[in-house]
Amino acid sequence: MKNNTLSCGYIMVLSLVMMSLAIVMVTTVLTRSVTYVSRAKIAVEREQARQLALGGIQIAAASIAAMPEEDKSSGKKAPAKNNPDQMAKDQLIKWLPLLNSWQTFTFEETRDGIDGSVRVCVMSEDGKINLNELYDFAKHRFVGDDEKKEGENKKFMREIFKRIEEQTQATNLFESFENFMKERQYKLNDVTELMNIDQFKVFKSLLFYEPAVEQKDQQQQKRPVFLTDIFTVASGKKTIEPWMFSDSMSRLLGMRRVDYGDQEQKKHAAEGWVKNFTIKPEWKKDWNKILQPMYNKSIDQLPPTLLPLLSTSFMPTRFSVLSSATVGNVTQRLFAFVELTLPKDGGQISVTTKKVYWL
Repeated sequence: MKNNTLSCGYIMVLSLVMMSLAIVMVTTVLTRSVTYVSRAKIAVEREQARQLALGGIQIAAASIAAMPEEDKSSGKKAPAKNNPDQMAKDQLIKWLPLLNSWQTFTFEETRDGIDGSVRVCVMSEDGKINLNELYDFAKHRFVGDDEKKEGENKKFMREIFKRIEEQTQATNLFESFENFMKERQYKLNDVTELMNIDQFKVFKSLLFYEPAVEQKDQQQQKRPVFLTDIFTVASGKKTIEPWMFSDSMSRLLGMRRVDYGDQEQKKHAAEGWVKNFTIKPEWKKDWNKILQPMYNKSIDQLPPTLLPLLSTSFMPTRFSVLSSATVGNVTQRLFAFVELTLPKDGGQISVTTKKVYWL
């Protein structure tokens, strides 16, 4: 009887141990399975968002390269391809509402094969200051300077950095920038190299442009300026295209910034703005007639040193794209430089991606 009791007790304890082990194993398997499924879902969404963000570059490129076409509703004909002035004017009407603002595109799985959205912002590199073109790296001084006289380019940069300091609370930006450039033996490869200067650390979280948020903000004028939205090395020319100033440049020049929802307003206003457009303006006498209606700034309200840097031939070809794609709970963002190639024989405009940064 005693042996039977001991045997039964042993079996009961062993059974409880086995059941506990089984529960632990099942729980572990279930936990790992749930974790794996969750991580696998996030991995899939991350890759889908990544591909969608890359697709945002193509969406932006399509909007940049779109040629003016015949408007069947109004009966307005497409401009003749042998009329560069009218082609540039109509292209500008298309570009102005797009610049420096979010465009949002939504996708559905039943229709597009994926559930998600992508926001795209197009900016013009021609509307920024090209640092490489204003500085002579062989002579280690600003273009136009000599041993006895400070040139207009240096005066302009001093004024711009002074205005940046007013926006960022930074100090000694111009002096530190000039010393940095003097020590270089070759051109900047990228504007972000300026972050090697201690005084430029104020731009640590303000490297790439952020368009206005979805809700109208009465304090939009107090939004920060962004380093790569002021300076560039991608425009390929010394001059700045005033028709396509970046949002941060507009702020530094005391002009109205882009606000959310401006696209529709600009679509209606763009045709009036370009009424006096000419492909080869003389800004000293033409600014007030051509651009004052759009910027509400007369030529006398601009820094005098800016005037020699304003482009006198309208031909923007360098753009940047901010693309932000969301799939599920995952968002992927990138910043890309693209170059527009104008057709010589009346063919289609092409756009080439030059560089991509994942943010």
